[in-house]
Amino acid sequence: MKQDILIVDDEADIRRLVADILTDEGYSVNQAATGEQTIEIIHSTCPPHLVLLDVWLNDQKYDGLQLLDIILKRFPDIPVIMISGHSTIETAVSALNRGAVDFLEKPFKTDRLLLSVTRNLENYRLKRENAALKERLINHDEIFGESQISQRLKLLVSKVAPTNSRVLISGGYGVGKEVVARSLHKQSRRTSGAFVSYNCALKRKEDIECDLFGNEDGDTRHQGLLEKANKGTLFLDEISAMPLAVQKRLANVLQEQKFSPLNSTRKINFDARILSASAFDLKRLIDHGKFLEDLFIRINLISIRVPFLRERREEIIPMFDYFMRDVCQIYGKSPKKLSAEAIAALESYHWPGNIRQLKNLVEWLVIMERHNIVESSSHISLKDLPPEISGASPIQVNWMKGLDVMSLPLREARELFERHYLTSQIGRFSGNISQTANFVGMERSALHRKLKSLQLNDDSKNTETL
Repeated sequence: MKQDILIVDDEADIRRLVADILTDEGYSVNQAATGEQTIEIIHSTCPPHLVLLDVWLNDQKYDGLQLLDIILKRFPDIPVIMISGHSTIETAVSALNRGAVDFLEKPFKTDRLLLSVTRNLENYRLKRENAALKERLINHDEIFGESQISQRLKLLVSKVAPTNSRVLISGGYGVGKEVVARSLHKQSRRTSGAFVSYNCALKRKEDIECDLFGNEDGDTRHQGLLEKANKGTLFLDEISAMPLAVQKRLANVLQEQKFSPLNSTRKINFDARILSASAFDLKRLIDHGKFLEDLFIRINLISIRVPFLRERREEIIPMFDYFMRDVCQIYGKSPKKLSAEAIAALESYHWPGNIRQLKNLVEWLVIMERHNIVESSSHISLKDLPPEISGASPIQVNWMKGLDVMSLPLREARELFERHYLTSQIGRFSGNISQTANFVGMERSALHRKLKSLQLNDDSKNTETL
């Protein structure tokens, strides 16, 4: 696919000369002589991959530096090369400080122009590829896991997705609520439309209304997310953080299927599926007057709960390996395996941050090894893990600290070890006796007899899940 370059210069001869050079090199070229033409092209559906922008334009409304600010405000990653025939060092420094990637003085040599264009387009391509990889890692739409809990979740999503009903997704921080939302969108009849994600908790409360509804103030028009999500899906994450006044407006939109931007009487038809998520119990917030019951009723036509990571411990290591492959691809590293002790620690840890915390751990390990902070080897060992996780390993006999084990007879020392070892393993598998027996290499009936002999049978019966 040809790369698009926009040339902005008030001199027609310069534009034609540069356009001919770039066209001969296989680029697709567009031209603009004024600021308004430039803004129109930049705001089109297909913005350019690179902009060549003259500093001094014969334009009463805009100069090159002002256009630079406008371009980078809308598309901060687009490389902008400034060109000028009569600029000072101060102007060049100002342009570079404001985000330009290069500054060329007229008349410039063809080789110098092509070198700058080629280099900056390549940097832009690499940035986009890197961003796409991170997007895939962070915003994937496949629900991970083969456990019974994950299979039930996948089945529910597959049934709900085609219905077009509004869904409220609940679950703790980092469990993957947005992944469920993206999976619902992907399997819906709106999959060809946009998926627009908005986290209310990460925004200033005073900005949320404008972000959702848009603003039409004089010549300035800001398109809101309700309009951007038209024919698609709008995912409102942590909706409990939305101010009550905005909740009321949103409830009215869901009732009337129309809305008006701020500072406008213009009515816009609303046609998007609303998916909402919250880590808080919205019913309790309603009782405390912090969430509108009317909105709750409208967004909660179907409820989906995403389980905690500790509820599906058998998926921790497969998830770790999956994230390890993706992160290593981003950083150009070879994936590493976990030692047996490290596996035990990861499976025993309680994961308060859930899948997000696991993902962050993988990236931390790769970065630390890259900077020689974590020992470089073919395996990740227990000592490579953060202390709060490595301390969770049932293999570590932390229970021995302060005990004079050497003074005990062999039988008592062995019973003491077995009691703590089996207690840790049962906790590691969330009370599942069958999985514990399989891991420690015992028949299920033999493990029950051992637990009874160690006077652990009552706890195991209370915690066993089959």
